[in-house]
Amino acid sequence: MPEGWRWKCQLARREKKKGRAMGGIIMGVRKEIEERNGSEEDVEGIQQREVTIDKERWRIITVYNREGSKDELDRLRKVLREREEGNMLIAGDFNARTGREGGWCVKSGEEEGGKGKERRSRDGVINKQGYELIKAVEERGWMILNGRKRGDEEGEWTYEKAGGRSVIDYGITNLEAEEKIRSFKIGCRRESDHYPIMIELGKEYIREERKQKREAEMIQDWSNEGVEYFRSNIEKIEWEKEDVKGGWEELEEGVKRAVKMKRRGGRKGVGWVLWWDKECREKKKEVNRAGRKYRRRKMGYNDYGERKFKGDIRWRLKLFDSIVKGILLYGVEIWGYKEWKEVEALQEKYLRWILGVNSWTSGYIVREELKRKKMRLETGWRAGKFEERLQLPVTFPSKGRGNRKRKYVRTKER
Repeated sequence: MPEGWRWKCQLARREKKKGRAMGGIIMGVRKEIEERNGSEEDVEGIQQREVTIDKERWRIITVYNREGSKDELDRLRKVLREREEGNMLIAGDFNARTGREGGWCVKSGEEEGGKGKERRSRDGVINKQGYELIKAVEERGWMILNGRKRGDEEGEWTYEKAGGRSVIDYGITNLEAEEKIRSFKIGCRRESDHYPIMIELGKEYIREERKQKREAEMIQDWSNEGVEYFRSNIEKIEWEKEDVKGGWEELEEGVKRAVKMKRRGGRKGVGWVLWWDKECREKKKEVNRAGRKYRRRKMGYNDYGERKFKGDIRWRLKLFDSIVKGILLYGVEIWGYKEWKEVEALQEKYLRWILGVNSWTSGYIVREELKRKKMRLETGWRAGKFEERLQLPVTFPSKGRGNRKRKYVRTKER
């Protein structure tokens, strides 16, 4: 594991002799951050750390509820029952879909037990596990951060696999800590089917190794431009202090500030190669960029038909007839006599997209609305025309001069 961190983990477990191990949690806290070594014992699927950020104590809990079970939420309640005051942040995989619910209960103010403002989410489904999580959140007076804080105004997807998407990873906090959270973002990385959750607490600070790296990368600039910069600044230095020691220190600081600094360049360290440093970063950016485009395309953005023919139904139908139908009816002369449900379903799905109706809308309704007929009629007509062409007489020139004989092409039995 990387140095400079204090690591704490729960090992994954294998329920049966065969199969892969499941579960497991790992948390890291940087050594510059003060941590309180409490006596709390970790429960399976729950891990907690107490740290000090901006002179305020935070209790951070990571949760992995593999099946979204109610027992796991009961264990979480039991862990937090002793000390719920102070700044608290819960984050992890709950395997529960809560839709747009999850506002905190107002325990002081206008009305006891009132709900907060409805949050936004791209996933509007609420399942059984989601109802249990919503109940636990509202009982404790907590709130779900997804779709509420700056950085996640739309409530982005947190899980995506094999074309299916959902919001099952959450950040949860109490009312006391909600105002101290700067932002809540859902990242975009392709290493896992779960997207990372990024939460910013307190004020922004620069890590110690980054400070040292920046200082090491800066050197004095003694180019022609740097010399002119130094001369213009050195003329502005004035001797203000009366004593010699103080005046000398002031002069020394002024000379240091007068020098122009620039970032170090040139040769790299031993073992540096271009393909691993620059090209790998570019490839990673390209993969992440492709992932974001894929997500936008799944959500309906950047669709060609949407951008090119937005609001024009006639051109959308023409797009289907000119591009989709040519591929769909390939070889229709052979199989056109039979009605294929897959072909009819594809046309009905496209018509529903044009009208913007739900997927359970009946096919005959959308066909009647757009004055379209079943694909079965066209496929049967084209197959019949092909058979007629096979039965027509065809003339061939004979070897004799001026004589032609007629031949007929026999149709093959299907």
